[in-house]
Amino acid sequence: MRKAYNIGEAVTLTGKFRNEDGDLADSDTVTLKIKTPSGQIVSVTPEHKSLGTYVYVYSLAAAEPGQYAYLFAGVGTIQAAAEDVFAVVESAFE
Repeated sequence: MRKAYNIGEAVTLTGKFRNEDGDLADSDTVTLKIKTPSGQIVSVTPEHKSLGTYVYVYSLAAAEPGQYAYLFAGVGTIQAAAEDVFAVVESAFE
C-alpha cells in the first residue's frame, strides 16, 4: 500500500488474516476502525473479497489532509488484528 495520497483520491484499505499455520484464513466477523487526522474514529464493515485468498477491502475517500490510522479486527474462528497508517497531503490548489 502506498503511504501518501492526495485529497480526493480513493484509498483502498486491505486486511488479511492468517491461521496458526500461517495460511490465509477467514474470520467469522471482521470490523474496520479508521481514525481520521482530526481524531474521529469511524467503524465500518469491510467488503469480503475471496479470490483464492481471504481478503477484506474498504475504499475510503481521502477528504482531510494528515495522518490516518486503521485497524482490521477479526473475531471468531480467527482472532487477529492488523493495523497500519497512511497520509493524505494538502493540495497546492486549495
